[in-house]
Amino acid sequence: MKTKQLFALILTFSAVLISSAIKAQENEAFPAQSSQITFAYPLGTNGVDAISVSNRFSVNVLYGVNGGLDGLELGGILNYNDGDVYGVQLAGIANINREYTNGLMLAGSFNLTLDDARGIQLADLNVANGDFTGVQAGVFNYASGLRGVQFGLINIVGEDNGALPIGLINVVRGGYYELEFVASEVLYTNVNYKMGVEHFYTIFKLGSSRYESNPVYSIGLGFGTMLTLAEKHKISMDLSVNHIVYNEEWNPDDNCMSKFDLTYRYGLGEHVSLLAGPSFNWYVSEISVNDGFGTLNIPSHSHNFSHNNKQQWMWLGFNAGLAYRF
Repeated sequence: MKTKQLFALILTFSAVLISSAIKAQENEAFPAQSSQITFAYPLGTNGVDAISVSNRFSVNVLYGVNGGLDGLELGGILNYNDGDVYGVQLAGIANINREYTNGLMLAGSFNLTLDDARGIQLADLNVANGDFTGVQAGVFNYASGLRGVQFGLINIVGEDNGALPIGLINVVRGGYYELEFVASEVLYTNVNYKMGVEHFYTIFKLGSSRYESNPVYSIGLGFGTMLTLAEKHKISMDLSVNHIVYNEEWNPDDNCMSKFDLTYRYGLGEHVSLLAGPSFNWYVSEISVNDGFGTLNIPSHSHNFSHNNKQQWMWLGFNAGLAYRF
């Protein structure tokens, strides 16, 4: 873990302890004040009473513990508010709000809301411990309930209230998780794992075939979306890039195939579906085998051309298989 992220977590714990020690009852409406400045709580214009005062303009040179916000707050390290927050918070490391939040939270490492929130969170780590409406963008995003969009490497949603997680790993309670077994004209055997929601999911792909009596494997990554036509009838549209490994040797030279798959899906029951549909394939290779380029059995109807000392092929193919939905 980065040092600044660890520091943010330590400050989070410290701020919560301070709040618990000073606060004698649940938050009510705090008295408002036009502005305050704090070096490090309680060394500020509001002193130890800062946790009971809501501000329209708040400056925390290192870190501040305040009663709420209706305006703008700036923090060198940490902004912590024990009451409702409306407006914009900018912090070097972390923003932490205990009650309702509505606005923009921008931090160097960490944004945390402990109650319902609405707006935008931008940081390495964004955590909404209540229902969140809006946009979370960071390396890791979590929302107890989400109506809105997450952009991140890892996205986690406790309850889907209209969630659209866009990232590498998308974990949604009650979301879309499916394992596909698919055959195609070039990569004969394929296993695809999809995770996310039907509107947007990530695809992890493995495939195998043979060329010149040697094994061929593929490893790929993609994303897709699904449309429901009727109860048992759906259409999926998937875009992926697959690196081709020939004869069990990982070659750093270009040898990859991009695919767009348009697949009709017929549900046989709650978990199992039949799959079939066309695919558009674009294969690029600079690997030479037996005086020829490429390590796949390219269909004869493909269109072949050369560009930047690489051979390229395009063709229309077909996929068919079976899927199991978890």
